[in-house]
Amino acid sequence: MPFITRKSPALEMVEPTTDEIAVSLDGVGHWFDGPSGRTQVLSDINIQIKTGEFFTVLGPSGCGKTTLLNIVGGFIEAKAGEVATFGEAVTGPGPDRGVIFQSYALFHWLSVLKNVEFALHGHKLPKSERADVALQYLDLVGLKDFRHHYPYQLSGGMKQRVAIARALAANPKILLMDEPFAALDAQMREVLQEELLEIWQRTRKTVLFITHSVDEAIFLSTDICVMSANPGRPKALLSNNLPQPRADCRARTTAAFQESKERILGLIREEVHPTRIRGPLP
Repeated sequence: MPFITRKSPALEMVEPTTDEIAVSLDGVGHWFDGPSGRTQVLSDINIQIKTGEFFTVLGPSGCGKTTLLNIVGGFIEAKAGEVATFGEAVTGPGPDRGVIFQSYALFHWLSVLKNVEFALHGHKLPKSERADVALQYLDLVGLKDFRHHYPYQLSGGMKQRVAIARALAANPKILLMDEPFAALDAQMREVLQEELLEIWQRTRKTVLFITHSVDEAIFLSTDICVMSANPGRPKALLSNNLPQPRADCRARTTAAFQESKERILGLIREEVHPTRIRGPLP
């Protein structure tokens, strides 16, 4: 991983610590075989995510961000390397990891309450207790009064809140979030970013978050991994030192925020090689 010489007050290179490791990826690689040959998607991924971190993976399209999340989630087996959560090898999906998808993934035939309760079926709780737990998490995301509604009666932002409540209700140690706000309009996206950050500050769950948005990564994260393109590998691991609590729109307007954004955009531009117009237009 190249050392980044340009410094900013908010972003510094991550230093190794002795804290508990929630997610460990050691030499992870992945590829897909097709009619035209092998496509390498990920190469030499060496990442450690500490317990309680909000760790965001950011990079150009096609760099393998979602594939990386699916490997940690146990939905895909890495072709090379080792993946572990809390020291245990990942061999498939498990209750220690909750997943929030971009597409909400709600059951349209179940009410909001029943969608959240669904996450508790494997916990051997009495039916009444499952309802109580589900209501607590719906209250946390501001949807307790909508518990009897169905997904088709909700806005996109409300559906994603239900998905967050369902993932939290199962009390996983790790939340895996795959561009959960990408389909929302800009205003709702910022509102849910602020709400998610407030929830994280209260629960301190370990979060692995995937996004294309530099602003989103800076606003939410404690740590950011900027990926290289094709195949994806860590180009830079950055610790986000912007002050907490940060769940306020004013955090986006500070000089430190803008300096961080410029630095990360510079790293990404090095990967996407944009076509530059030279000389005056005809």
